Amino acid sequence: MIMEEVGREISEQDTERTHRGTREYGYHYFKLEEGDFSFSPLPGFLNDLGREVCLGLGHGTRDFTNVILSVYEEGFHLEPHIDTDFSDLPKKKYCYGEHVYGLILEADPTGRLYFIRDDVNLIPSLDLSPFYSVAEKPGGIFCLNGALRRTPYFHGVSKVSRRRISITFRTVHFRR
Repeated sequence: MIMEEVGREISEQDTERTHRGTREYGYHYFKLEEGDFSFSPLPGFLNDLGREVCLGLGHGTRDFTNVILSVYEEGFHLEPHIDTDFSDLPKKKYCYGEHVYGLILEADPTGRLYFIRDDVNLIPSLDLSPFYSVAEKPGGIFCLNGALRRTPYFHGVSKVSRRRISITFRTVHFRR
């Protein structure tokens, strides 16, 4: 079922800083940024898969309200960035929950999740060397939480040499 989703229409995000294909479910990041809080239902199997990822990491299950299927072809990458969290709610109308989960469906020999540190810039340079990168393999799962999701730490995906497919599971929270 997942590969059927990969085969469906993928939106291409192509800027100087990021180049990847995505299919987003639930609340959509770019719509949220524009104040559009519409929700598109997730296929049930994706929520089930997210719960299995949580269980695989020894965490309790949860329902996700934002799921991103990302397809990186040769040369694609994701800029180093932070994810909003509860500390952003006074300034923003939404944030992501404390835990962001990921599943690597297809690993690439060079493209991988990496972490950099930039104590000065809110938008870091693309040429900073990672202090850590995740050795990825198909079926690998991870959870991002805590300080590594926030400034001065940034995470991204380095340029891929073949293809990388991953799924990100998040829960969106709104300011009341």
